[in-house]
Amino acid sequence: MADFTMTSTARRRAANALSYIVLSVVGVSMLIPLAWMVLTSLKTSDASALDLSQAVPQTSPRIVDSDVRDWPRFCAALTGREDTAQNEARGKIRELLPEPVRAILDKVAQTGSSSLMDRAMVVSGLNRVIQHEQLWLDPDMTAQLSDATGVSPGPSAGEPDEAQPTYLHRNRAILDALFTGHVTAAHRFHVENYRTVLTENKLIRALLNSFFITALITAGQVFTSSLAAFAFARLHFAGRDRIFLMYLGTLMVPVAVTMVPTFILLRELGWIDTYAALTIPVMFSAYGTFMLRQFFMTLPASLEEAAILDGCSAFGVYRHVVLPLSKPALTALAIITFMGSWRSFMWPLIVSHSEWLQPLPVALAGFRDLYGVEWPLMMAGSVIMIVPMLVVFVVGQRYFVSGITVGALKG
Repeated sequence: MADFTMTSTARRRAANALSYIVLSVVGVSMLIPLAWMVLTSLKTSDASALDLSQAVPQTSPRIVDSDVRDWPRFCAALTGREDTAQNEARGKIRELLPEPVRAILDKVAQTGSSSLMDRAMVVSGLNRVIQHEQLWLDPDMTAQLSDATGVSPGPSAGEPDEAQPTYLHRNRAILDALFTGHVTAAHRFHVENYRTVLTENKLIRALLNSFFITALITAGQVFTSSLAAFAFARLHFAGRDRIFLMYLGTLMVPVAVTMVPTFILLRELGWIDTYAALTIPVMFSAYGTFMLRQFFMTLPASLEEAAILDGCSAFGVYRHVVLPLSKPALTALAIITFMGSWRSFMWPLIVSHSEWLQPLPVALAGFRDLYGVEWPLMMAGSVIMIVPMLVVFVVGQRYFVSGITVGALKG
């Protein structure tokens, strides 16, 4: 009988292989939400964001608002005001549009301006036309449009139901061919979702607000935390350790408990709906003080003594000795503070009432009111929001890791 007993080396190799596989699967699975977010941000508004069979963006048979490059010119072309050989074929589409839609086309072509409601009506009417089963299956009409556009005709009426997506796509291809230069051809990846998010929801202003607010909070918190940490680590005064323990005790107080008293205080100061309310209350951190204190205590005392002998004051030691040697810890704290401030939502929502003052997370929350549940636009905004955090972390990763590691050790 064969001996199936594994040696210790074989068991170790099998365990290592199993660990590698499990860790790889877990690591890849952590990227699935990010991949879903990016892929969804590139879909059309009518695509299903939650259907796993449509996880990758597909070429849509429908036309959407952003496909039209210039609405007044497009409406003029659809009303037959352009002198072109395609007018007859365009007229066949125009005849099938409802009378209210044709009235909107005439109005936009004459005035040169279009509202969101006007564009939605035209897009809805066009989608009903290009997806009408009898439109392109009529032999005479199909032949005329095929001759005018050079697009091969759709399937015959006798083809099975599963051929439906084919003729829908060809209908959209006919529309693209009839309005070349006016309509962006049907495509798979809709990068224009990002342009829509940035322009139509005033997200550029919110993006600039987030950069400004986050930069102030990060610089202020690093400065105040380093000062407090230097005092607790290097200065000797009565009750230092007890005060530090009380200071750390504030970490156990939930933010929700202090939120209302802080709001009342800021209201009395007249700071509500100002940048001061968004930045000053969060420029002080007990966690940052604790983190930097632990790092400062690892610095050799001989450096401080040498600086004092050379005539440095306490602030001179802080500025010329401690800070230059603490770049890893300061960078780590700056990264942590940046990420926390960048994605902060509740406090900015409470103290900012004006649209021009809102940071990015609060502005993204307004997407539901402006567009409803438009998953591609919401995911495009979310991607825009996480890109700065990824860039900051990647750039400062080396300092971040070394700051966390060295700050956790002493001696």
